[in-house]
Amino acid sequence: MKVGTNYSYRYYYYGNADVAIDYFNIDRYHQKVIQKGADWRIYSYGSANGNMIINWLIWHPSDEGGGYTSKSYNLGQNQYRKWHYIVCTYEKNNRMKLYIDGELKGNWSAPNKGIHQSNSDVYLGHHNKIKIDELRCWNRILTEEEIEAFYTDNNRLYSFHNYTISSCMGNYVDSSGYVLVQVVGGKTNTAPNTPSNPSPSSSTVNVVDVSLSVDVSDPDGDSLDVSFYDASDDSLIGTDSGVVSGGSASVSWNGLSEGSDYSWYVVVDDGNGGSRQSSTWFFSVNAPPDAPSDPTPANDAADQDLFVDLSWSAGDPDSDPLTFDVYFEAGDSSPDVKVSDGQTGTTYDPGSLSTGTTYYWKVVAYDSHAGVTSGPVWHFTTMDTSLTVYTEDPDVTGFNPYTATLYGHLADMGSASSVDVWFIYDETSGKDPSNFNHSTPHQSMSSTGNFEYSFSSSEFYVFRAAASDGIHTVYGEEKYVFRHFGACVDTLDATNLLLGGATLNGDLKQLSHGGSGVDVWFVYDTSYHYDVSDYSFSTSPITKTSTGTFSETISGLTNGVEYHFRAVADDPFVPGNPNGWGLDLTFTPTENNPPNTPSNPFPPDQEAGYLLADESGILGTTLQVDVSDPDGNPMAVTFHDASDDSEIGTDTDVPSGGTASVFWSGLSALNTYSWYVIADDGNGGQTRGPTTGSWSFRASSFCCLPAGTKITMADGTYKNIENVVVGDKVLSFDTNKKSFIRTTVQDLILKMRNVYDINDGLISPTDDHPFYVKKGDGRVGWAAINPEKSKNIYDKDVMQLEVGDQLFTQDSRWITVYSIERRSDIIQTYTFAVDSDVHDYFANGFLVSNIRCFDQNPCFPAGTMVTMADETTKPIEEITIGDKVLSYNLEINTYATSTVLSKESPFNVYYNIDNGLLKVTDNHPFYVKKGDGRVGWAAINPEKSKNIYDKDVMQLEVGDRFATVAGVWSEPIYSITLVDTLVQTYSLGLKGINNFFADGVLVAGIPSSSAISHSNTLYENYMSITVREIFEDNVAPNTIINKTVPSDVKNVGSTLSSDVTFNWYGVDTICPEDSLEFNWVLDGFDDEWNGWSSTT
Repeated sequence: MKVGTNYSYRYYYYGNADVAIDYFNIDRYHQKVIQKGADWRIYSYGSANGNMIINWLIWHPSDEGGGYTSKSYNLGQNQYRKWHYIVCTYEKNNRMKLYIDGELKGNWSAPNKGIHQSNSDVYLGHHNKIKIDELRCWNRILTEEEIEAFYTDNNRLYSFHNYTISSCMGNYVDSSGYVLVQVVGGKTNTAPNTPSNPSPSSSTVNVVDVSLSVDVSDPDGDSLDVSFYDASDDSLIGTDSGVVSGGSASVSWNGLSEGSDYSWYVVVDDGNGGSRQSSTWFFSVNAPPDAPSDPTPANDAADQDLFVDLSWSAGDPDSDPLTFDVYFEAGDSSPDVKVSDGQTGTTYDPGSLSTGTTYYWKVVAYDSHAGVTSGPVWHFTTMDTSLTVYTEDPDVTGFNPYTATLYGHLADMGSASSVDVWFIYDETSGKDPSNFNHSTPHQSMSSTGNFEYSFSSSEFYVFRAAASDGIHTVYGEEKYVFRHFGACVDTLDATNLLLGGATLNGDLKQLSHGGSGVDVWFVYDTSYHYDVSDYSFSTSPITKTSTGTFSETISGLTNGVEYHFRAVADDPFVPGNPNGWGLDLTFTPTENNPPNTPSNPFPPDQEAGYLLADESGILGTTLQVDVSDPDGNPMAVTFHDASDDSEIGTDTDVPSGGTASVFWSGLSALNTYSWYVIADDGNGGQTRGPTTGSWSFRASSFCCLPAGTKITMADGTYKNIENVVVGDKVLSFDTNKKSFIRTTVQDLILKMRNVYDINDGLISPTDDHPFYVKKGDGRVGWAAINPEKSKNIYDKDVMQLEVGDQLFTQDSRWITVYSIERRSDIIQTYTFAVDSDVHDYFANGFLVSNIRCFDQNPCFPAGTMVTMADETTKPIEEITIGDKVLSYNLEINTYATSTVLSKESPFNVYYNIDNGLLKVTDNHPFYVKKGDGRVGWAAINPEKSKNIYDKDVMQLEVGDRFATVAGVWSEPIYSITLVDTLVQTYSLGLKGINNFFADGVLVAGIPSSSAISHSNTLYENYMSITVREIFEDNVAPNTIINKTVPSDVKNVGSTLSSDVTFNWYGVDTICPEDSLEFNWVLDGFDDEWNGWSSTT
């Protein structure tokens, strides 16, 4: 019967067994009386029937000399029903042993002979009165542990596999195999202890040359020989001999393969017959990670983004999980600065890099079994520019679609004067910027700061801010825009920046989707930081359960230092919430400084103030003043009446650099008013303006003629009233002397007013402008559409201008008014003042009254043609101060020239006279001839005109005739129609005869008490006149002759080679023969005319 490896078989019957092995043991119980199985017996040696003699007999093969070896052991007196557990072992040329009840009882030398391999009898016992029950055979030497376990196991028989005979068939064991003998239970030797602490065991190693080790010990303190075996084939790996008890044995197992599994065990021998075999242990040889590869940026890459991210590829042959250490350093080709330790991802963000710098880096890969592989050193160089842009956190509101506002911060423009900024965004994270799918429009920035872009979508995106100076393009780092976003916060502003403190303000725009409260706070520092964790200071969080603004007051700041700050929100449901940072804004706390002195008062100091009606129809003017604060604080500006310090009104929250204004109502024309302001910054600082005294103005509310009114100039040409300038010469008419004269424009006034169309727009004055008219009853004089208003302005007796009145024209004709219609719109109106006692001029050819200088009352719309002194015409809006216009001396009935002293051009409604033949405001006087024969000034509103023009002003009516520039009365007026639209209107103030021809009609100029005063000064002061003879031979050229002129002399003469006369009223120097150059100075006025020569 053949026995296979590690298998047992049972002997149930007497007979032969062909075990074919050199090593053999049997074990099982036997008992003296009870016969439980077949008639196999371990017999008692000798005749002592009272003792149990155990005999172990082995027959040897005939080719080894045959015969047998028999050993026996006397157990002593048999015990009734006592079973013994017997183990017999045999090892060729070694030992033959007998164990009884787990103890070694017999240990004899074995001959160099195997067990008989034929079918001869195997005697395990002979001539014994005992029976063998359930015997099992093994083809190897059992270990001590196995023998002890068999004996001590409560289920002894059944603790092992019970194989049938057939199961052992075919498992032949070659007799040349080697089995180590275990000695158990000897009185003089104890087997070694079980080996422990194997290495490696149930683990993975990372080298192909493995050191095996195990701890061994011996109860007797024997030195030990430890043999290591490959458990896959029981081959000997190596032996560590002479290991002291309690020490470690080790051998090297070389030439293993990476990624393979291995098993091993040891046998410990004490050299005294005691041995111990270990359990079998297992380990694997690890394959280390692949070397990191495929770097981004590519090795030796140039001109890289300052926010470039590092990435690489990695793998492991065993598919083990990997971790990585990243080494990163500038300018060191052997980087040893570890910037990331044990990260699992294959990307690393080094943050903001320096420009024009070469960086070196490498990655070391680790697997889960301590396998290590270091990658090569890579390097790249950043772009050589300081251009820097940051990606700020977005704002996200709404849901499906949501609205995302992307924010960026241009931190450095490099050397560029302008930089393009934009955003790129994509559905996939970690892409190279050049591969992003979407881009926003570019914006151009000329200075550093924040920028933004908003769009709506239902997608998830990552985005980056981008900037380009035309040469370099840089990107901020990647941020997220979530479809399901977290709490969203905005930084608003900082207020109360005083005394080392500030109030920081934020706005929680979106609560957490978790529905709970959100903690908000502020971070601040003296420099910009991209990451909120880098700010040095922070306020304490407050919890908000609803959206809206929040504030926190901080102190202990340094005045004059700029601080950066952000609002922050913490959403516990969205870790790293990208919407939780507001933009970085700045503020600078300061010591409080009072406001600067208010300046630029309006009306200008000591000038005219235009009166306008408020919503209740009460006349007044708007006071304005510019204010500023060195701390940038808004101000409350209180306006005061300087006459009694009463408060006029207060304009609140006026920004620094802004204009404060209030309306001062209840004023009257021709009165002088004074005022001052106090600016209060709300922080204890107040400043008065002016610093001392007050500002003042003379109230006037009237401009009479719209743009386009033709002003007859002194030379007979025409100029639109809006084109009249100071110094222009206009044609005037002296209504007292009944003569034309030339006057100079000294002032210009513009105002938005209503005007009237006389004769369908033949001329379009305001209702207060006086015209020189002739009434149907023969009366001649000034008339206006609103004579009462006109009287207050023009200082004339003003009649009612009516249809049928005749307007006096510049050609000395009378033109009858057939219509006076009020326009509905408000237009710019003009008037001017002239430098003559005759305050009249011709507008659209009609004689109208002049304004009194600085009591401005523009009456004619743009386009009114003013007859100039040279009898050309000029649109009234083109008249300028100093223009010479044609006037008419009504006293001597002759033409005159007047100089424009002033010009007004506000917006007014106006009237069309005769369907626009004239366009005028209701207060402007025309020189007319009434149907009753009266001749004089008339306006659509004579009362208004009287108050302004200082004339007797009649009512301008249909049927009146205008005095025309041609020196005849116009056809009767057939219509006066209000055009109820505000247009620019103009009036002229003249020096000399204060009337002029507008659209060929004699009209009054702006009355001017100031001009009269100015003229008086001419007469009351001594003046030095320097006369240079230029061409005569009898006097040396440029001889200076100084003359002191008495105050009562108007015509000053000086003789060179002939008499010279200077006319103070006009513009002419009368020199019969000589061409003279005059240089004259008005003492006290610093008015100087140089290089003016004339020959008459």
